[in-house]
Amino acid sequence: MSNHPLLREFVSSVPCLNQVGRWVALGKNSRSNQQRYRARPVDPRIQAIKDSRSSQQALKLLNDMGPEVGLSAYHAAITVCARTKQLAQTLSLLVELKDAGLVPNVYTYRQVMSSFASAGRWEEAFEILNLLNEDGLKPNVSIYSNLVNACGKGGQWEKALELLNSMQDRGVKPDVICYSAAISACEKGGQWEKALELFILMEDRGFQPNVITCNATISACGKSGQWEKALELFNSMKDRGLQPSVITFSATISACGKGGQWEKALELLNSMQDRGVKPDVICYSAAISACEKGGQWEKALELFNSMKDRGLQPSVITFSATISACGKGGQWEKALELLNSMQDRGMEPNVISYSAVISACEKSGQWEKASELFSTMQDREVEFS
Repeated sequence: MSNHPLLREFVSSVPCLNQVGRWVALGKNSRSNQQRYRARPVDPRIQAIKDSRSSQQALKLLNDMGPEVGLSAYHAAITVCARTKQLAQTLSLLVELKDAGLVPNVYTYRQVMSSFASAGRWEEAFEILNLLNEDGLKPNVSIYSNLVNACGKGGQWEKALELLNSMQDRGVKPDVICYSAAISACEKGGQWEKALELFILMEDRGFQPNVITCNATISACGKSGQWEKALELFNSMKDRGLQPSVITFSATISACGKGGQWEKALELLNSMQDRGVKPDVICYSAAISACEKGGQWEKALELFNSMKDRGLQPSVITFSATISACGKGGQWEKALELLNSMQDRGMEPNVISYSAVISACEKSGQWEKASELFSTMQDREVEFS
């Protein structure tokens, strides 16, 4: 661990489960005993660790196993710590089991790496890869998928592509999950052309894109204003035998909105029920935003009001988009009414909400009201972004 400063920093912040380490180090759980335990049905104590709701509970149960603790029990505890986003504890367990004489396998490293990948801690993920290599283990496709995912979430789309391209040379064949993670990395990095290239490449190599792959590619195109390509990909999903999810719809609606295609955005929203997909708050927010960009304040307000009938609670983003639509349409009273309604529901308006109402008031000659709102915004210390 001395050669891995980032990981050492994590481990130093969490005390090891010394009692567990002592049991193993005393030889009360030899490798032959581990083999015997592996052949048995799942130990209910290990299942209890897996079912733990907190890392503290999982670690206590691990400690309570005493001399019978083995690699499977550590795997279960690592899974819980990863699920609860306790990165330091996840890594501490890996270090401890190694110090206690247990031998981690690729699965062990995958579990630890996935927790860092989910958090976008790409540098630490690479150090974990180095640890794996030092143990003489060969990274598999799942390890690479996690690394690509870590790079993507950490804003390192170029590194994600480098990893993907290097896999073949290292004797590991990328799968759909790897390609999807790389496409998602390009989407986050605003590289829609690269994302689309990867999508086409994976099909050329005989891989069938799944819904997640399509979602990432549609989102990449949409964020870069390529609404036609996003819509084209959405429409092609039927030919691929894929059913668009609510995420697919929201990404495509958003793409149309950013491209000034508010009518197409509404068409997509209205078609969801017929396709067996229930619109959520994100879909409505995207459609309202599309109407706002298209200068359709009445449509935006109509959509906003229809959410209640569908049992949906508007979010801050929904309110902001609707307020902005009314503001751009010169409907200062309606914008102000929405702002007040937002506060009545316990939501804190953001700078977009306030700015839209203030702008609407100024355009309508309501200078005093605009000044009053600006003062309120300052008093509430609303962050400018």
